[in-house]
Amino acid sequence: RAVVALLFCLLVVQAQKTSGGFSRVIYGNDGRSDTFELNSIDAQLGESAAIIVYGSNIVSQNADGSWSITETASAEEFWNFCEEERFSQQAVFANANSFCSGFLLSTNPPWLGTAAHCITSNELSSAVVIFGFELVSSSETRL
Repeated sequence: RAVVALLFCLLVVQAQKTSGGFSRVIYGNDGRSDTFELNSIDAQLGESAAIIVYGSNIVSQNADGSWSITETASAEEFWNFCEEERFSQQAVFANANSFCSGFLLSTNPPWLGTAAHCITSNELSSAVVIFGFELVSSSETRL
């Protein structure tokens, strides 16, 4: 019986994969919003959120002590999104190899929570953790 049950489960999973059962399509109302569209309460919830990017020369410090992204592209340009795709004009890091998200657990000591697959000991030297990256309008970003 166990073998039959296992085979049945494998067939169901395979059928879902081939029929689009694991599709990333959003059904119903797409409630995603950019940060500049949020009310102040929802925006405050995201203040402890961080992005973790890997690469070199990702950010540079400005003369006034602020930071800037060294190279951006639109999602349409970088990931080949269709022009009519929602968020296709959103700025993305054009020189980062990969990214993950994280959240602040503590400031003393500084601890960041993230998924285990986001960090490996080999990648730590090239990891850049960025708090406060946001879209302040449809075409302007801020660190």
